[in-house]
Amino acid sequence: MDGLSYTTIIEHVEPLARRGGSALDRQAASQRMFDQFTNAPNRIMNNQNAKPTGVLIEHLLHHPDARVRLSAAIALMSDRSAPVTRAYRCSLDDSSDKVAQLACAQLGDRSGAENVEALFRVLNHRSWRVRLEASKALITQGLTDHRVAETIEALSKAPEAAFYDAECDLFDSVTRESNEKWPGKRWGKLDTILSGPQPC
Repeated sequence: MDGLSYTTIIEHVEPLARRGGSALDRQAASQRMFDQFTNAPNRIMNNQNAKPTGVLIEHLLHHPDARVRLSAAIALMSDRSAPVTRAYRCSLDDSSDKVAQLACAQLGDRSGAENVEALFRVLNHRSWRVRLEASKALITQGLTDHRVAETIEALSKAPEAAFYDAECDLFDSVTRESNEKWPGKRWGKLDTILSGPQPC
């Protein structure tokens, strides 16, 4: 799943899965998710006051507000330049897990030995979510050695795994109820990743 679509999950599906939700709640979450996915790139591209790449990188790396750093990370997704890729590598150490998660997803789609090396280091991150996203990113890069497999297996035995699998179920539910097809690849539950770790 790309960074922007993943962001909709952590902002809308994860909280709903944790607190439970009615069909109306799921419908509202679905609408917010698809609106964000559809409209956010256009808002970024069409904003006449859009900040230049250098300013966005500065915000991503140094702004004190995690929400601004996450917004900068999203705005830079379409930029495949070396400075942006370096900024994503640095963002793996961000104090905000959401920023680090998005950085993992972006580096998974960008080839390069330095990106792979950085992602392997993140397999020891303090956050369960970041370790999972680093594992997915390495799988996307075609690297499924014992370190990745062992990390995913350990993740599947942690308490957070139940919440993650519940989010997968909820995501499937809201997409079905909205009659929408999610644009882009998706990942399944942890047992699906363990049995054949490939994005779908």
